[in-house]
Amino acid sequence: MRKIVCFALILCCIAGILGCSADKKPPEDSVAVFYKKDKIAYGTSSGVIGQTYMHASGHEAEYAYLLNRYLKAAPGEGFAQTFPSGVSLIRFQLEGLTAKIILSDRIADFTGMELTIALTCLTQTVMSVTGCQEVIISASTKQLDGQNFVTLNRDSYLLLDSSGTIPD
Repeated sequence: MRKIVCFALILCCIAGILGCSADKKPPEDSVAVFYKKDKIAYGTSSGVIGQTYMHASGHEAEYAYLLNRYLKAAPGEGFAQTFPSGVSLIRFQLEGLTAKIILSDRIADFTGMELTIALTCLTQTVMSVTGCQEVIISASTKQLDGQNFVTLNRDSYLLLDSSGTIPD
């Protein structure tokens, strides 16, 4: 009897390990998008900005359509409102590895850290969807925190500040 119980426990452990380590594949016909998390988790690269997926339904190459949907979509469970309500895409242009985006003036309602997080989420999403390396963002007629435009790439921000860690 003990052998049967031990064998059953071993099978349960193996099943648990295999279930936890299985790679989660993105849903079919979806694109990766990024939003501000509703609860900040310190010490992780996904502590402020998290990734989720948006169903693209055959529009994977229609970048303006996808970005408009992304800006207007409710972020979902575990995420907070990332953009001011009413913000929309005015113009999208992809030139080589650079995406140029003009948003409605509602984006200028955000300043400081709110604006930084929103533009970082947008940049991460645009780079994920298009494969570009740089994103230039502006508002239609207003400045963004005193700037006519903001240029971001992967080196423009840190998702995890490890400058204070002591190496082993």
